[in-house]
Amino acid sequence: MNIKFSIMTSDDFDFTLRMTDSEKWGYLRADFERHIEFDPQGCFIARSDNEYAGMITTTSYNHYGFIGGLIVPREWRGHGIGEKLMLHGIDYLRGKGVTSIELDGVFPAVPLYRKLGFRDKYLSLRFGRDPDNNIKPGNIQPSISINDIIKFDKRKTGLDRSRLLRGLYEQIPDSAFIDKNDNSFGYAIIKPCAGNYSLIGPMVCDNLKNAENLVTAIIQKYGNRILTIGVPEKNKDFSDLLIKNGFIYNLPSLRMYLDEMVEYEDFIYAILSAGQG
Repeated sequence: MNIKFSIMTSDDFDFTLRMTDSEKWGYLRADFERHIEFDPQGCFIARSDNEYAGMITTTSYNHYGFIGGLIVPREWRGHGIGEKLMLHGIDYLRGKGVTSIELDGVFPAVPLYRKLGFRDKYLSLRFGRDPDNNIKPGNIQPSISINDIIKFDKRKTGLDRSRLLRGLYEQIPDSAFIDKNDNSFGYAIIKPCAGNYSLIGPMVCDNLKNAENLVTAIIQKYGNRILTIGVPEKNKDFSDLLIKNGFIYNLPSLRMYLDEMVEYEDFIYAILSAGQG
């Protein structure tokens, strides 16, 4: 089988959206637009005789890279295309000087990732909250500076996610929240998803109290719609807080890493997304 790779462009979005819809990942066209804007060379399409045979996305922040969006259409599975796409994405990231590559693996794909050298890091927990129609949404956010969010995020994670955070903020400015006082700070961004739900993430905070205040504010504004959130397993206190606020535990994925392991999660209360870290 002759598989050829090409760089993903906007011409491929009908295919990529069909794939993410089939997996119920909630991607919007705007999500792929952000991927391409962030790194025009970093997402790939697999074809066989000009027929779509798979896709993969990568994101990198200097030395740190993330692989997401790996989907092979059902009719093309069993031919090793997923492995070829993974190797193509890994080679691309390493070629950019990335020394730590991560992904969120759904459990059926974990054997492939382990075969390629990925190691288990922690469970990437998933929670969802059903709509509460008694909540009357209102805008309660304080004045927000994206520059403050970017500086804080870099200080707490050690990753330079400035371009991605700025792009999110510019595209959906009304969905950024902050909680601050004299001694602590926290922020969260809410992203709309296909299927009429919203994803909370990223959320980075100095402490659990900041995170609790943000969850309260988010529910007050968005609690009349479905909310989802991904949480690093180590953040048990925050997981307990979510459950107390009506969130339900869903099937997790497995955060895995290749090459160097980087620990940056101490202040991460919600991941960016399963596709971007």
